[in-house]
Amino acid sequence: MMRYITLLKEAAAMFYAQDAEKLLRGVDGRSVCERCVVNCIARYLWCLIQQRGLVADVDVEYNLDCKSADPKRIRLEACRYCSRSECLMHAFVKGCIRCRESRKVMRGNPLIYPDLIVHVRGPSRNYLAVEFKKEDEARKRTGNYKNAAMWDMAKLQYLSCSERMTGVSPYEEKVFVILKPNAAEFILPEQFPAVE
Repeated sequence: MMRYITLLKEAAAMFYAQDAEKLLRGVDGRSVCERCVVNCIARYLWCLIQQRGLVADVDVEYNLDCKSADPKRIRLEACRYCSRSECLMHAFVKGCIRCRESRKVMRGNPLIYPDLIVHVRGPSRNYLAVEFKKEDEARKRTGNYKNAAMWDMAKLQYLSCSERMTGVSPYEEKVFVILKPNAAEFILPEQFPAVE
Protein backbone atom coordinates (compact mmCIF):
# COMPACT_ATOMS: atom_id res chain seq x y z
CA MET A 1 0.00 0.00 0.00
CA MET A 2 1.29 3.44 -0.93
CA ARG A 3 1.84 5.70 2.03
CA TYR A 4 0.67 9.06 0.83
CA ILE A 5 2.06 10.71 3.97
CA THR A 6 5.52 9.90 2.61
CA LEU A 7 4.70 11.73 -0.62
CA LEU A 8 3.22 14.62 1.36
CA LYS A 9 6.49 14.96 3.27
CA GLU A 10 8.39 15.05 -0.04
CA ALA A 11 6.00 17.69 -1.37
CA ALA A 12 6.42 19.81 1.77
CA ALA A 13 10.22 19.55 1.46
CA MET A 14 9.94 20.77 -2.13
CA PHE A 15 7.79 23.69 -0.97
CA TYR A 16 10.30 24.67 1.71
CA ALA A 17 13.18 24.45 -0.77
CA GLN A 18 11.46 26.47 -3.51
CA ASP A 19 8.69 28.67 -2.10
CA ALA A 20 8.79 29.12 1.66
CA GLU A 21 11.10 32.13 1.56
CA LYS A 22 8.56 34.25 -0.31
CA LEU A 23 5.28 32.66 0.74
CA LEU A 24 5.65 31.42 4.31
CA ARG A 25 8.40 33.59 5.74
CA GLY A 26 7.14 36.45 3.62
CA VAL A 27 8.30 39.90 2.78
CA ASP A 28 8.70 42.29 5.74
CA GLY A 29 7.56 39.53 8.11
CA ARG A 30 4.19 39.10 6.41
CA SER A 31 3.22 35.81 4.81
CA VAL A 32 0.43 34.58 2.58
CA CYS A 33 -2.65 32.85 3.96
CA GLU A 34 -2.62 29.17 4.88
CA ARG A 35 -4.78 28.26 1.85
CA CYS A 36 -2.14 29.60 -0.56
CA VAL A 37 0.59 27.51 1.10
CA VAL A 38 -1.62 24.40 1.07
CA ASN A 39 -2.37 24.89 -2.62
CA CYS A 40 1.35 25.14 -3.41
CA ILE A 41 2.11 21.94 -1.48
CA ALA A 42 -0.85 20.24 -3.22
CA ARG A 43 0.65 21.00 -6.64
CA TYR A 44 3.95 19.39 -5.65
CA LEU A 45 2.07 16.40 -4.21
CA TRP A 46 0.03 15.96 -7.40
CA CYS A 47 3.25 15.97 -9.48
CA LEU A 48 4.81 13.31 -7.24
CA ILE A 49 1.69 11.14 -7.53
CA GLN A 50 1.77 11.47 -11.33
CA GLN A 51 5.50 10.64 -11.48
CA ARG A 52 4.85 7.39 -9.62
CA GLY A 53 1.96 6.44 -11.91
CA LEU A 54 -0.60 6.38 -9.10
CA VAL A 55 -4.29 6.91 -9.76
CA ALA A 56 -5.40 9.57 -7.30
CA ASP A 57 -6.69 13.12 -7.22
CA VAL A 58 -5.35 15.86 -4.97
CA ASP A 59 -7.89 18.47 -3.90
CA VAL A 60 -7.78 21.48 -1.60
CA GLU A 61 -10.86 22.08 0.58
CA TYR A 62 -12.92 19.52 -1.32
CA ASN A 63 -16.42 19.55 0.14
CA LEU A 64 -18.41 16.73 -1.47
CA ASP A 65 -19.07 13.15 -0.44
CA CYS A 66 -18.12 11.07 -3.45
CA LYS A 67 -21.14 8.76 -3.61
CA SER A 68 -23.96 11.19 -2.99
CA ALA A 69 -22.39 14.42 -4.31
CA ASP A 70 -23.77 16.04 -1.14
CA PRO A 71 -21.59 18.27 1.00
CA LYS A 72 -19.57 16.44 3.64
CA ARG A 73 -21.37 16.74 6.97
CA ILE A 74 -20.57 15.89 10.55
CA ARG A 75 -23.26 13.79 12.16
CA LEU A 76 -22.90 14.80 15.77
CA GLU A 77 -25.58 12.46 17.12
CA ALA A 78 -23.25 9.48 16.74
CA CYS A 79 -20.32 11.33 18.34
CA ARG A 80 -22.37 12.41 21.33
CA TYR A 81 -22.44 8.82 22.63
CA CYS A 82 -18.94 7.77 21.60
CA SER A 83 -17.25 5.89 24.40
CA ARG A 84 -13.68 6.21 23.12
CA SER A 85 -11.75 8.51 25.44
CA GLU A 86 -9.35 9.52 22.64
CA CYS A 87 -12.17 10.77 20.40
CA LEU A 88 -11.71 14.51 19.96
CA MET A 89 -15.07 14.94 18.21
CA HIS A 90 -16.74 13.51 21.31
CA ALA A 91 -14.79 16.08 23.35
CA PHE A 92 -16.06 18.77 20.98
CA VAL A 93 -19.68 17.66 21.39
CA LYS A 94 -19.21 17.81 25.18
CA GLY A 95 -18.03 21.44 24.83
CA CYS A 96 -14.32 20.92 25.50
CA ILE A 97 -13.18 22.32 22.13
CA ARG A 98 -14.44 25.69 20.88
CA CYS A 99 -13.33 27.85 17.96
CA ARG A 100 -15.00 29.96 15.27
CA GLU A 101 -15.40 27.09 12.79
CA SER A 102 -16.68 24.64 15.39
CA ARG A 103 -19.36 27.12 16.49
CA LYS A 104 -20.84 26.98 12.96
CA VAL A 105 -21.23 23.22 13.37
CA MET A 106 -23.03 23.60 16.68
CA ARG A 107 -25.37 26.18 15.12
CA GLY A 108 -26.53 23.58 12.59
CA ASN A 109 -24.07 24.04 9.74
CA PRO A 110 -22.12 20.78 10.06
CA LEU A 111 -20.15 21.03 6.79
CA ILE A 112 -16.66 19.61 6.92
CA TYR A 113 -13.83 19.62 4.44
CA PRO A 114 -10.16 19.02 5.08
CA ASP A 115 -7.50 21.43 3.88
CA LEU A 116 -6.09 18.82 1.48
CA ILE A 117 -7.15 15.32 0.48
CA VAL A 118 -5.81 12.57 -1.74
CA HIS A 119 -8.66 10.46 -3.09
CA VAL A 120 -10.30 9.18 -6.24
CA ARG A 121 -13.23 11.37 -7.18
CA GLY A 122 -16.43 9.41 -7.62
CA PRO A 123 -15.95 5.85 -6.37
CA SER A 124 -15.19 6.94 -2.81
CA ARG A 125 -11.56 5.91 -2.41
CA ASN A 126 -10.21 8.14 0.34
CA TYR A 127 -6.48 7.85 0.90
CA LEU A 128 -5.23 10.87 2.86
CA ALA A 129 -6.81 13.78 4.77
CA VAL A 130 -4.59 16.65 5.91
CA GLU A 131 -5.18 19.71 8.05
CA PHE A 132 -2.60 22.51 8.13
CA LYS A 133 -2.00 25.35 10.58
CA LYS A 134 0.73 27.96 10.68
CA GLU A 135 2.80 27.58 13.82
CA ASP A 136 1.49 30.74 15.50
CA GLU A 137 -2.10 29.58 14.87
CA ALA A 138 -1.46 26.02 16.10
CA ARG A 139 0.21 26.42 19.47
CA LYS A 140 -0.02 28.63 22.51
CA ARG A 141 3.16 29.96 24.02
CA THR A 142 3.07 27.14 26.58
CA GLY A 143 3.28 24.55 23.80
CA ASN A 144 -0.34 23.41 24.17
CA TYR A 145 -2.49 23.34 21.07
CA LYS A 146 -5.00 26.12 20.45
CA ASN A 147 -8.66 25.17 20.09
CA ALA A 148 -8.58 25.71 16.30
CA ALA A 149 -5.81 23.11 16.01
CA MET A 150 -7.70 20.71 18.29
CA TRP A 151 -10.80 21.17 16.09
CA ASP A 152 -8.73 20.27 13.00
CA MET A 153 -7.50 17.12 14.71
CA ALA A 154 -11.09 16.24 15.69
CA LYS A 155 -12.14 16.58 12.03
CA LEU A 156 -9.31 14.26 10.96
CA GLN A 157 -10.38 11.64 13.49
CA TYR A 158 -13.96 11.94 12.32
CA LEU A 159 -13.00 11.51 8.65
CA SER A 160 -11.20 8.27 9.42
CA CYS A 161 -13.81 6.76 11.77
CA SER A 162 -15.56 3.82 10.10
CA GLU A 163 -18.49 4.18 12.53
CA ARG A 164 -19.09 7.81 11.51
CA MET A 165 -18.37 7.79 7.78
CA THR A 166 -21.58 6.04 6.77
CA GLY A 167 -21.78 5.26 3.05
CA VAL A 168 -18.32 6.69 2.36
CA SER A 169 -14.98 5.00 2.86
CA PRO A 170 -12.98 6.49 5.75
CA TYR A 171 -9.64 8.09 4.99
CA GLU A 172 -6.84 5.55 5.26
CA GLU A 173 -4.25 8.06 6.45
CA LYS A 174 -4.48 11.41 8.18
CA VAL A 175 -2.00 13.93 9.46
CA PHE A 176 -1.99 17.35 11.08
CA VAL A 177 0.77 19.59 9.72
CA ILE A 178 2.23 22.61 11.49
CA LEU A 179 3.80 25.03 9.03
CA LYS A 180 6.90 26.36 10.79
CA PRO A 181 9.14 29.00 9.21
CA ASN A 182 11.83 26.53 8.11
CA ALA A 183 10.17 23.09 8.02
CA ALA A 184 6.85 21.33 8.46
CA GLU A 185 6.04 19.30 11.56
CA PHE A 186 3.87 16.23 10.92
CA ILE A 187 1.65 15.07 13.79
CA LEU A 188 0.10 11.64 13.36
CA PRO A 189 -3.15 10.60 15.09
CA GLU A 190 -1.36 8.60 17.77
CA GLN A 191 0.35 11.88 18.75
CA PHE A 192 -2.89 13.89 18.99
CA PRO A 193 -3.35 15.23 22.53
CA ALA A 194 -6.14 14.05 24.79
CA VAL A 195 -8.75 16.51 25.99
CA GLU A 196 -9.31 16.61 29.73
